[in-house]
Order: sequence, then structure tokens, then C-alpha cells
Amino acid sequence: MGQNASGSTQYTYSYDISSDTWTSVTPIETTMYERTAVYDVNRGKVILMGQSGNAGVQYTYSYDTNSDTWNPLSALPQNMVYDRTAVYDITNGKVILMGQNGNAGVQYTYSYNISSDTWTSLSVLPQNMVYDRTAIYTFTMGCTHPYAINFNSESTMDNGTC
Repeated sequence: MGQNASGSTQYTYSYDISSDTWTSVTPIETTMYERTAVYDVNRGKVILMGQSGNAGVQYTYSYDTNSDTWNPLSALPQNMVYDRTAVYDITNGKVILMGQNGNAGVQYTYSYNISSDTWTSLSVLPQNMVYDRTAIYTFTMGCTHPYAINFNSESTMDNGTC
């Protein structure tokens, strides 16, 4: 997702790893800056978070990869201007978003519940990180059915071997 140099045209593409090809898809109609996105593997949707220019209006959208459509979701309750980054929590079906509100450098961390379309404030990073945040979500694959012979209590995602 991106735009041309003047910001007047939005572009959105889908990349197919197996064929190494890019396909143009329906662009989002809202011009957004400082955006980040995650892919919700449980629902087959992209969750996009960002803001509109200098006004700092926050937006959240979902993109349905099957129907090629964008849908507005609940906006982030806090103005988050710079360097936002997000990860998808596959176990709980939530987005974890970190960022700051600009020159003041106030840090924010939020959880977005996709099912209920709600944001929840979380504890902030202990160190003020002004630029270049990166986040990684880890999980353990294994059998999660408690009555299976190969049940693994440490697994956070089922691998289909139960």
C-alpha cells in the first residue's frame, strides 16, 4: 500500500509468493500516512492502521482478500503520529500496536480485538523509542487437543497432528 509523490493516487497490490507476481487490488479511498498493517490469517483479512495527514485523524480498516473490499473499523482512540508497528497475535486473534504521539515522544501500546472491534490500552515500553520500532510475535506449534496422546501443553497453535 502506498501513494505517488504528491499523495493524490493510492496504490494497493497483492503479492503471490509462489508465482512471484504482483496484482493490483482495490485501493483504499482514505489517504493514510504513518500506516502499518497485519494479516489476520484466521479471517483472511488485512488490518490496516494509520492516520490522515497533519490532522492526525486515526483510521483502522480491514481488507477482505476474497471480496477485494475495504471496511472501516473502530479508530485508534489515541493520536499516534510516528513510527507505529504492529504484530498479529494468532492465538488470541488480536493486533498489538505500538507507537508514539509525535514531538512529545509519549509512547502508547494498544491491543485491537478484531472480533469485538475494540481497542484496549496496554502497558507502554519502558524505554522511549522514537524511531524504527520492530516487533515479533512468537508461538509454538503442536497438538493443542488436551485428550490427544501427543498433546503439548506449551503449544499455542495447533499443527494438525492431534
